[in-house]
Amino acid sequence: LVVAAMEADASTSVYCSENGQGRGTVATRDLAAGEVLFQEPPLALVYPTSDPAWLGALRSELRALSEACAWQFCVALHCLPKEEMPNPCPEGLTPMHQEDLEGEAGTGNSELAMLAAERCMAASDEAAQFADQQRSPEIRAAAVIRLAEVLDTVAVRVARNGFQVMDLASRPPTSADALFFRVSFFNHCCAGLNNASWSWNGADGLNTVKTTRAVSVGEDLTISYIGKPWCDLAKPARRRYLKQNFNFVCLCKACTEPAEPRSTDSAGKNRKGSSKLESLLLRWMTEADSETVAEVPAEKSDAVAPSAAPERVSQPTASKAVLSDEERLERLLRRCEGEGLPASREEALQALRAEEAHVGKALIRLRRSALAATSAREEEEAARRRARALAATTTAAGVLLVAVLMAWKRW
Repeated sequence: LVVAAMEADASTSVYCSENGQGRGTVATRDLAAGEVLFQEPPLALVYPTSDPAWLGALRSELRALSEACAWQFCVALHCLPKEEMPNPCPEGLTPMHQEDLEGEAGTGNSELAMLAAERCMAASDEAAQFADQQRSPEIRAAAVIRLAEVLDTVAVRVARNGFQVMDLASRPPTSADALFFRVSFFNHCCAGLNNASWSWNGADGLNTVKTTRAVSVGEDLTISYIGKPWCDLAKPARRRYLKQNFNFVCLCKACTEPAEPRSTDSAGKNRKGSSKLESLLLRWMTEADSETVAEVPAEKSDAVAPSAAPERVSQPTASKAVLSDEERLERLLRRCEGEGLPASREEALQALRAEEAHVGKALIRLRRSALAATSAREEEEAARRRARALAATTTAAGVLLVAVLMAWKRW
C-alpha cells in the first residue's frame, strides 16, 4: 500500500534499505531545481490552542513529566484507529484510518502513555454517561493498559516523523504539530546538503515538497529535519541534537564524509571586537571535535553508508551496573510510594517474582491489583449502603403500620 501510494507520482519511489535503516525515497527521473514533487494534506494536525479542556489539562500534566515528549503523546491520541479508540470517542478526537502499528514498542508501558490512556478513557467515560453506557472496572482497567501500549507505539513513530508547522495566515500566527504521509519517507541530510525542502500553507491545508537543486535519477531525496542554527552546527553538536530530539544517529553525507580543511583566516578570527563568549560559541558551532554519539540503528536516517574512516571515539564509560534483587525491590517500592500505591513489601516482592524482576511490569501489576481492590471496596460499600437503605425503609414502613393500627383501634 505504501509503495503503491508513493509510486503514483512517476517522479519519486519509496524503497526499503537492506541495512536496517528503514525506508527512503529516490528520484525515478532527472528533476530540475525548484520542481514541485507533490502536495499533500496532513494525516494529523494538532493545534494546542484548540485542545478541548480535558486534552489541554493532559498536555500540562505530560509536560510536567517530560517537556520534550509531551507533544508526541498528544499527537498520538489523534492517530488512533477506530479499533483502538475508546467508545464513545472522547471530545476533540476523530479515529484515523487503520495504520500499521507493528514494531518499536518497548516492554511495559511508559508513565506518559499510562497517563494519556487514563485521561483519554476518563474523557470517554464522561461521554458514556450521556450515551447511557457503562464499563465494568475490570474491562476499563484492561482497556487502559491496551490503550497505553498503542500510544507508546504510535508516539515513537510520531517522534520520528512529526513536523512543527506554522499557520502564518492566522492572527496571531499559530504553531501546530503535524504528521504527513509521503514526506515521512524522506530521509534527513545536514548542513544544507539536502536536495529537497517542504513548506506548509495553512490557508490551503497542504504541505508542498520541492527540490532545492537539480537531482539525478536514482539519487536519494532528502530534507532537513532541523532548521537554523542547528543545521549549521559542527557535526558532534548536530548529531547530539538529532539524537536527543529525533532519537537516531545521523549517517547523512555531511556526517560521514571527511570534514574539509579549515582556512586559518576564518570569519571568527577576523571579526573585530568579538567577545570571548562569542568566540567560544562560534568555535563550538563551526569546529568539530572528537566527541561522537554512540551509533545505533534507527529507522529515520539517511541511506548513505559511512565511507570515511571511523572517528576517534571518546574514552569508554563504565557499563551500567546490574541491579540486585534488593535494589529492584527498593526501586519498585519508591515508585509505588511516588504514585500513592498501597503496596506492601511482600506484595512488591511477589509482583517482581511474577514479572521476572522487571520493575516496570511489576509496577503495572501492582496498579492493576490496586485498581481491582479499589473496585471491590467500592462494590462492598455500595452493597452496605443499599442494605442500610433497605433496613431504614423497612423500619419506617413498620412504624407507619403500627401507627395506622393504633389509630384504627382507637376509632
